[in-house]
Formats: sequence, C-alpha cells, structure tokens
Amino acid sequence: MYYFEQDADDCFEFSSVRWVGIINGERIIFVIHAKAIEAIVGWGQKEYLQLFHRFRPVIEQLAIQIARFRKPVNGVIAITEADVDR
Repeated sequence: MYYFEQDADDCFEFSSVRWVGIINGERIIFVIHAKAIEAIVGWGQKEYLQLFHRFRPVIEQLAIQIARFRKPVNGVIAITEADVDR
C-alpha cells in the first residue's frame, strides 16, 4: 500500500525534487535528482519540477520499486541517474 501525501517541492539549490510518500505505513522522503529526471525523459531541461509532474506516473513507479529493495536512511531515499539505468 502506498500513497504520496503532498505534491513535490522544488529544491533547485540541490538540483532535485523532494517528494514525501507513505509506503507500507512508513513515511519516506524521496529526493529525486535532476539527472534522474533527465534520464527518465531522455533529455536535459532546467524545469525539473514541471518535468516531474509531466512524468509523475513513471517516477512514482520507479520510487515504489526502489523502496522495495532500498532502506531509507534517516527517512530519505535518494533516486539518482544510476537508478534509472537499472
């Protein structure tokens, strides 16, 4: 069981998007690196938050898959470009 409790926040100083979700009853903050979003969409663009919302279903499924095999560190799971390449 999962759901995401809020819309994504942009964290441009870190070139990432922060997204809070509840997966199997555990609150997890996903920090999705800009390069991961670029890898999902296949090209680079600075409007990461806009791209995030446009490709949200794909990113959501990736986050759920990653949460199945990676434990959060201090409640955070980072999703990087390497995760997209798997």
